[in-house]
Amino acid sequence: MKQKYTSERNFIDNKSVDKRALSWLVTKKLNGKISFLHIASVVNILFEELFLVLFKDKIVSIGNFGSFILKYLSARRHYNLGSKQIEISKGGKRIIRFKLDKKVRQKLMDNINFTKTFEKLENE
Repeated sequence: MKQKYTSERNFIDNKSVDKRALSWLVTKKLNGKISFLHIASVVNILFEELFLVLFKDKIVSIGNFGSFILKYLSARRHYNLGSKQIEISKGGKRIIRFKLDKKVRQKLMDNINFTKTFEKLENE
């Protein structure tokens, strides 16, 4: 069963944000002036283009917001509990990192109430 984002609380409590949640939030911010399906298709196109450019150039910068960076993970040594031997993992795995702009990061850090944040985490 798919989760419905019927309230802001559901959106905030969700640990990760997907395209559907982002589309829902934009629709809510626009007070429903533009339909959810139209916003969802625009978000889909935005992410498709972002990934195409990212895989071609390995970095996408959005001014005054941040940068998406494509990194390649090299092979690593790990201990296999099943065979009880040290093995080498497959290399070449790609991951996407996001680096927030310094100004935006500083503004966020200035406005975060750490006491409230850690109280919520301790209560979970």
